[in-house]
Amino acid sequence: MVTKFKNWVKGEKKFWEVNRKYERLVKQLIDHWDLDEEVDFSGFYLRTDYFSTLEANQELGDEIDLNMTEVHALLIDVFNNFKLYYDEMLRIASTQFLNFMHTTIDAKIKSITHPDPQFTHRKMYAFHGHDSTLSTILAAVEQKQQTHCPFSSQIFVEVWQKAGEWTLHLTYLIHSWVF
Repeated sequence: MVTKFKNWVKGEKKFWEVNRKYERLVKQLIDHWDLDEEVDFSGFYLRTDYFSTLEANQELGDEIDLNMTEVHALLIDVFNNFKLYYDEMLRIASTQFLNFMHTTIDAKIKSITHPDPQFTHRKMYAFHGHDSTLSTILAAVEQKQQTHCPFSSQIFVEVWQKAGEWTLHLTYLIHSWVF
C-alpha cells in the first residue's frame, strides 16, 4: 500500500514543483554522498537523523557546506508534500498511536469515578518518538509545521477538567533539552 501512495504522490504536479525547488541541494547531496542519480527530494527523509546529529555536534559545516535553513525546509516538505500528502496517508501513519493515546486517556478519566489500579495513581504518561512521529502527530491534529521538528523536540498532552468538561491541551516544545 505504501508503494501505491508513493507512486500516486509522484504523479502529482505539486510533487515535481517541490522537487524542482530543491534541485541544487539534492544534486549537492547526491554528489557528496555518491548516491544513485534517481534520488529526488523525497529520498532524504531517511537521512534526517544524520542531519540532526551533525547539526547538534556543530560538525555539519566541516563536512559539507549546506544551507541548514534549506535542509530544514526540504525535510518538512518531505513530510507535508510526500509522506503526508494525502489525508489517507496521514490517517494510516497516525491512527494506531492516536488510538492508543485516546484509549489511555479515556481509561485515566474513567478511573476517577471507577477506580482502576492500573490508571488511578498515574499522573503522567510519556510517549517518545522520532521527528517523523512528531511531524505526523502534529499534522494529525491539523498543526502541520513549516519547519522540521528538530532533535529533542517534545509534545506534551495534558488532560484538564474544568466545570465538569474534559479538554486536551497540546504543547509543542522545540529543542527542549533536559538535563
